[in-house]
Amino acid sequence: MARAGPRTWSDAGASYSHATVRGSSRSGVSILFVRSIEELTDAFRSRASKTQFREAMRAYSVGAHRAATILLWTSVMQDLTDKLRVLADSGDAAALSHMATVDAARDAKDVRTMQAFENGLLEVATTEFEFLTPREAQELRRLGDDRNLCAHPSFHGDAEEPPKVTGEQVRAYARLVVDAALSQPPIVGKALVARFTADTQSDSWPDELLADFLRTRYFDRVRSGIMRNIMEVAVKAAIRPPDGDNRVAGRCVAAIRAASEIDEDLVMGAIAGVLAKWRDHMSDADLVRTVGAIGAFKPTWTHLGGENVARVKTLLRTASMDTLIDGRAFASGPPSDSTVLETYRGAVNRLTDDHLEMMTRKPYPKAQWVPRILGLIRGVASWREGERVIRMLISVADGLTLDDIRVVAAKFVENDQIHHAADVPQLLELLVERTTRIPGAEVVWREALDEYVGAREPVPDGVDWYDYSAARAALEWPSTGGPSEAP
Repeated sequence: MARAGPRTWSDAGASYSHATVRGSSRSGVSILFVRSIEELTDAFRSRASKTQFREAMRAYSVGAHRAATILLWTSVMQDLTDKLRVLADSGDAAALSHMATVDAARDAKDVRTMQAFENGLLEVATTEFEFLTPREAQELRRLGDDRNLCAHPSFHGDAEEPPKVTGEQVRAYARLVVDAALSQPPIVGKALVARFTADTQSDSWPDELLADFLRTRYFDRVRSGIMRNIMEVAVKAAIRPPDGDNRVAGRCVAAIRAASEIDEDLVMGAIAGVLAKWRDHMSDADLVRTVGAIGAFKPTWTHLGGENVARVKTLLRTASMDTLIDGRAFASGPPSDSTVLETYRGAVNRLTDDHLEMMTRKPYPKAQWVPRILGLIRGVASWREGERVIRMLISVADGLTLDDIRVVAAKFVENDQIHHAADVPQLLELLVERTTRIPGAEVVWREALDEYVGAREPVPDGVDWYDYSAARAALEWPSTGGPSEAP
């Protein structure tokens, strides 16, 4: 089979037929030398730097590699200056100061000051504004060095050949320029961390589709180093909420879970980083909150240290229920560490019935309450207990399994303190509706209601409050008469 020729991409009449070079980008932009410049530069933030980059690629296409190198460096300087301008326009004091210096020098045609500004721009962008990572700044300095060799004849001796820049070098620099600068937003890392903190305290924090929110607002816009800083803030606030604000703590716990779906390694690294710093300085309250905030993640127990794991077990055995509940120890469900899990289950079993009912209404993992509730339904001895346990089951419906439904259905049929409780006909209808998503649950409910209805004596006046017609209707049974045949 004949080998296909190189694919080409073009812009303004120039054709680029070099080998494909790929580079990953946090914003999803990659240098693919088989894609059009127009497609590639759509994500560039600065119009001026976009123009410079396109000119660099035109130079590259005709083999003018030194000219391309100079223009790539110019596009970086343009991009970083434009980013500072954007921040200055938004009121950032440091950016305003830098832009005032530049504008004054430009008006006075003070070339030396403008050169000094450009010479220090990489450092300012890295250390002061976090536009670049230290590694990116180091690599861009190499581009700057090559640019100086290409642009200034005085940088090499009279007997030396002019500097040579290969097409491969230009492609590598182009990839670096796009990924490190041109495709990145003008957002300061510290400002993003502050934005996350403000988001967790705002009325607009989304309770649904949180992973999508975090991906769009943070992960797709920032470098992984900044994102890890944000997650470390979330871990710290989940354990030590600012001003004791449990609402913020809960949102941070939710953010940690959602972020782990996007980049699990990054979140695990954030957990490890916080615990490594805090390990020797954790109070009892810190440890209780750690269980509920990040106890479901394995790195928690590795980096917490054996001494603190022992303290956690003691607290779960001996701390009052009010201490554990107020410290949100149950917020993330059973801990991932097997040696702590048994003690945690013992703490769940220490909950009073009143505490248990309250916990089922919280946005905590539901399955952890099911064994306790099944224990209660087996011992129902009054109508009020029957109503109460069905209400609890409705609250934890998302955590029920088919075997759990079988237990509940059997107890409903055999215990008249359940099926003759005044509110249970309406409650059971709701429970049936919320559990039919479980494969096989409809069959279990139909068989149970069939058995219950078949064993009942006819009501003389024809009105039977306890015929469970609403629950049968939820299973697509006729509202009168017997049940349809189960599939």
